[in-house]
Order: sequence, then C-alpha cells, then structure tokens
Amino acid sequence: MPGKYDADKRLITLETSLEEDTPLAIATLVNNVVRDLLHQKQFSFIQSQEAVDVAVIATGLGVLQSGISMVNDGGKFWDPTGWEVHASPFLGAELTAYAHAVAAWTRGGSSDWVVDLPANVASGMKKSLKYLNKTKDCFVARGGELAKRYEKEDWIRIANEGGMSTRIIALRHLDADEEQQAKLDSAVDNGLRSGHRDLILHCTNAAIAIRSADEGVATELRTLAQNSDDHIRSKAVFALGQLGLLDESTVGVAGRMLESKRDFVTYTALTALASLDAAPESVVQNADRGLKRTLQSCNYQFVGLFAVVYQRWLDDPAGHFETLLAEDSPEYLQIALEALEEVKKQFVELGQSS
Repeated sequence: MPGKYDADKRLITLETSLEEDTPLAIATLVNNVVRDLLHQKQFSFIQSQEAVDVAVIATGLGVLQSGISMVNDGGKFWDPTGWEVHASPFLGAELTAYAHAVAAWTRGGSSDWVVDLPANVASGMKKSLKYLNKTKDCFVARGGELAKRYEKEDWIRIANEGGMSTRIIALRHLDADEEQQAKLDSAVDNGLRSGHRDLILHCTNAAIAIRSADEGVATELRTLAQNSDDHIRSKAVFALGQLGLLDESTVGVAGRMLESKRDFVTYTALTALASLDAAPESVVQNADRGLKRTLQSCNYQFVGLFAVVYQRWLDDPAGHFETLLAEDSPEYLQIALEALEEVKKQFVELGQSS
C-alpha cells in the first residue's frame, strides 16, 4: 500500500501524491482535521490514534478510513483491555465495525451508507447495530447525549445488572473504596463467573483497580489462571500478581508461561512473578529456558524483565548467569550481565528515592 503508518509517532506520512492514491490521501486529511479539532477541544485522549479513529467515524467521515487496511507488526500490544498503557496504533476491523454501529445508532439507526464499507466491516457493523436496536445496550443515547451523570453507586449497579457493553464500561469506572468494598467485590466476582470472555477480561482489570482481597475473587482468578485461553489465563495471573494473591498452583502456571512463544503471555508471567521474593527451583528452570529463548531472539526488552525477576529471587544472579550461559552461550552472557547491572542500578535509585 502506498503509504506508511508510523506506530511510534502515531501519524500517517504520505509517500504518494493525491492522484496516485486519492482515498488514502483524503482519509489522511480527514484524520488530521479531526485530530486538530479534538486538540482545540482539549480532548483527553488526543494521543490515542484509536480514539481519533473513533472520532472520525463519529463525525460521519469514517467510510474512506475504514477501507484502508493497515497491519501492525510491532508486537507491542499485549493487552486488548489495557489500551491506556499500550495503545494500538489504529482501530482494527472489529472495533471499526462497532464504532460505525454506535454512530448509526445515535443518528436513529439509518445505515444506507453501509454498502460503502468493506465487507468485513459492513458485516460486523450490521450485527452490532441489530444488537443495539434490540438491547439499547449503549451509554450514548439517540442524539449523541449521555442519559445522565453517573455516581459510584450507579456504576456498581450497572456493573451487576446492565447489558454486556454497559457492564464493561461500568467496570472501568470502579476504584477502591473501603465503604463500598463488599459491593465492589461482588460486582467483580459476578463478572468473573459470567462465562463472557470480554467481561471476564475487564473484570480482571477491575479486581486490580478496586484492590480486591476478597477470597471469592481470588478463588475465581485462580480458576481462570488454568483457562486454555491465553488472554484470560494471562490476565488472571497478572491480576493475582498485582494483588499479592499468587498461590503455589498459580506460581507454577506462571512459571510455565515464561516459556511461551507469545510475548504477552511471557510478559504477564514475568510481571506477576516479579512480586515474589523467591521462586521454586522448577520456576527458576522455566525462567532459564525462557531467558535463553529471549536472548536467541534478541528481544532485549524482555532480557531486562528476566533480569528483574532473577534480581528479586536470587542472592547471586550474576553467578547464576555465569553458570547458565558461560559454557554453552558465552555470546549472550555479556548481554545478560549488562541487563542485570542496569536493573541493580534502578533498584539502588528506587531505594534512594524512597
């Protein structure tokens, strides 16, 4: 395709003239005009290209943009429910379809223009619009206005009783509150037991946000840590680590995840296990194999993450690296030792600042 998407800077740089690729050029112009408008309005998520893409669709100017296919090969976006941390550089086909459906819903359900959308987007848009017309499961009402101002009690109620979309949005508004903790725990526990994949994924986020220490929530997260779905398992293990609720079984699960070929699985396992001051020998062996694979693939960001867990677990991580790498992989030893030194430096600076 004659155009380049810069995922780091989140902008499109045209490498062609208007005559050579008119749809791409016009879509880019529209995108940047909408971005400028959002900037003038001091929109909070102006740096998120996903949010800008949604805004383009909301203005009714998203048809051309929806026909441009772009591929992300950066591999950075491990968590589909945590886009505030690692935002996707563009809106995918599934979310584009839903955004078009919401835009049509706010305008009274008219969708004659769906014929101008690519087939994969049009199909998803029709299904989503049918769902919205049937359930009214959307915070945005006809005319584009929010129905009311919501308080914490409202969010808790909706998280328990709303439609699937509104429950997910409500979960994203929950945070720790000692007075409401029992109700918050109950809402999260209900969602974790729902059997609905998207709701479960967002409930794991909510469990962290409300700082849940509820035994029912912990039990369900430990059950989900055994799930065959990589995303559900990873999110559950991540949440347990963040909440300090890892038990022997989930530590073992996280250890095996260190050898995964999927980066987001390894990342969540490393992050969870970094909460431990020590690890079983079997988990250290999992980490050894994961570290070697990471070094072989030159994934230096992950080498640093592995160095963090070794620094937490072992009295002499440098000596461990010597034993592990000096004979069979001497070319990787220096890389691992340099990563370890950087981690030690960060630990010292953190201790001094606290």
